[in-house]
Amino acid sequence: MDTNKIGSPRLESIRAKLESLIEKNQSEVGSGKSLSTIEGDILSGLLDIGRLLVEDRVVQEEQTLESKGYEVEGEKNQAEARPL
Repeated sequence: MDTNKIGSPRLESIRAKLESLIEKNQSEVGSGKSLSTIEGDILSGLLDIGRLLVEDRVVQEEQTLESKGYEVEGEKNQAEARPL
């Protein structure tokens, strides 16, 4: 399975969020909102996208480890990989 495939559901979700952020930014320019409010919305959206990208990377790494014979277990903030 190609985890870098552009059409994967996780990456499609990230792409949709980014497109939504761009559209929102375009609609807010000239809307009378303060620049700091628009910047805050953009930064918040970028942080969300960054979180989604990190989650996608974690899934990719877990799949890579599992394909090499490791079992990944643990909580989201404390995963551990060990041989099967």
